[in-house]
Amino acid sequence: MKRPIRKTRLLPAFIMALYLGLLLTTIALAQTPPVSSESIAVPPSAIALTLPHDLSPWGMFIAADIVVKAVMIGLALASVLTWTIWFAKAFELLAARRQLRRAIAALNEARTLADAMTQVKDRGGDVETMLRATETELRLSDDAGSANGVKERIASRLERIEAAA
Repeated sequence: MKRPIRKTRLLPAFIMALYLGLLLTTIALAQTPPVSSESIAVPPSAIALTLPHDLSPWGMFIAADIVVKAVMIGLALASVLTWTIWFAKAFELLAARRQLRRAIAALNEARTLADAMTQVKDRGGDVETMLRATETELRLSDDAGSANGVKERIASRLERIEAAA
């Protein structure tokens, strides 16, 4: 009985064959004789005339081919888009960090859960969500009459909120 050939064995062989094909093509192209400078009879003054006069970035852009211009414009737009996204995310993180610092300061001043809820109320954010979840779990535990495992259930709720945030 013949054993089927796995695809994982064929992939390295295919890559090696592709590499060898590219290598042999490169070697064959490298064997072409170079053009000697004696066969080209161009006076030095003609070479100087073909150089562009304006080597500023704008001058090179104007002298470029249409494909090169399209690539340059695409790169400029991609750069502007990237920097815009970076600035927006940086400001967003800065605002979130500031809001979190205020909420932590309010929590440090609070003596009870009700006091913490009044200080953080209507500010939004993850801290208020965690306090509401804690309050909900405490209310549900009081209604059920079971005080056993309240800490674990609150920790579980807070971990889910933290993971979602």
